[in-house]
Amino acid sequence: MNKRYSFYLILITSTLLGCNKVNITVDSDRVPVMSVNNEVLYADEIENILPANITGKDSVNFVENYKKNWAINILLYEKAEQNLRSTEEIDLLTEEYRKQLIINRYQQELISQKLKNISNDTLINVYEREKANFILEDPIIKGVFVQIPSKAPNQKQLKKWLTEMNDNTLEKIEKYCIQYASRYIFFRDDWTPYSQVDKLFPHHVDWNDPILTRGLVEQKDSISTYFLRITGKANPGTIEPFEIALPKITNILSQGEKMNYIKSFENSLYNNAIKKQKITFFLSSEE
Repeated sequence: MNKRYSFYLILITSTLLGCNKVNITVDSDRVPVMSVNNEVLYADEIENILPANITGKDSVNFVENYKKNWAINILLYEKAEQNLRSTEEIDLLTEEYRKQLIINRYQQELISQKLKNISNDTLINVYEREKANFILEDPIIKGVFVQIPSKAPNQKQLKKWLTEMNDNTLEKIEKYCIQYASRYIFFRDDWTPYSQVDKLFPHHVDWNDPILTRGLVEQKDSISTYFLRITGKANPGTIEPFEIALPKITNILSQGEKMNYIKSFENSLYNNAIKKQKITFFLSSEE
């Protein structure tokens, strides 16, 4: 039974427990569940927040509690409006909060746009300056992984190409893999956690195993032969390669430049508004 079918079965069961006929205007394209003071709760609203793995009685209880809390919030709001002498202060706070949300969202977009235009030289300068903060926690590698059926032809030739590893042999390796490999991954240009690559082998190879220093790792089982040609490796405790540190560099620039950039933008906005006479001063602070 799929989640959607189960959800509507639960909803029908819980709704039938307290079904009253009322004349309420509802959206004809949606399934109404209940209404309070002409406000309507629809099935899709509940379905969107229903936990994925909830079933049986827990599902019914969840739906019933949600419906009850939804109704209580509307009733409390109605009672509060009736009994509060003035909501003017709340209206002002709400409007101020809305303004701040819009301003913050706009500032985030400004910073995001500015970061897109950061030069590579700036990124490298930050990397060189902050190297002490970019320390690897786990080993990473670059390379090529190939898994072939144990009876695949020309395995010695493939091994030779992997050992030599240049532009010419790489093309031959790729053609061989397309024809014979059951799995192959080329990550010569992408640093990858060693733990992810190690899982591809039938037997674990410890990071400190001398075999990893030879550049080519080979394993076999009853079904396949596995090759890993390592073209780059970095030990934990060493400085992260630039590509790995890049997200941290961007974050440093974001935090460091944010206040200066926003302040500069605000001052420019203010001064331009004065020049264009969008701001009127009724009282001067000058004596």
